[in-house]
Amino acid sequence: MVKAKDIRNIKDNIIKYKADLDKETELMQIFKIKNKIREQQYDLMDVECQLFNIEIYLCKNAQLYKQVFMDRYINGLTQNQLITKYNMARTTIYKILKASREAFEDKKHL
Repeated sequence: MVKAKDIRNIKDNIIKYKADLDKETELMQIFKIKNKIREQQYDLMDVECQLFNIEIYLCKNAQLYKQVFMDRYINGLTQNQLITKYNMARTTIYKILKASREAFEDKKHL
C-alpha cells in the first residue's frame, strides 16, 4: 500500500534509477537497479488501484474528491491553489482531502 505523501517520490525514483541504469556496467548492479525500477512501477500500479477506492467509497461527488486528491498529491498543487481552482472554502477543501486520503489509504478495502 502506498501512502498519499509518497506518490510524488515514485516517479522521481523511477527517473533516478533509469539514469543510474544507463551509467552502470556491472551485471549484478544492473539486475538490482532493474529490480528497484520494477518495484517502483508496481507501486505506481498500486496507486492507480487505490484511486478506485475513492470512487467506490465516496459515492457522493466521487469525481470531485478524486480530482482534488490528484491535484494535491499527484500534481502537487498547494492548498491556496486548490482553493482558487475549485472556488471553495478552505475548510471544505480540508474535509475533501481528509475523506479522500482516508479512502485512498484504507487497508481493509484493498
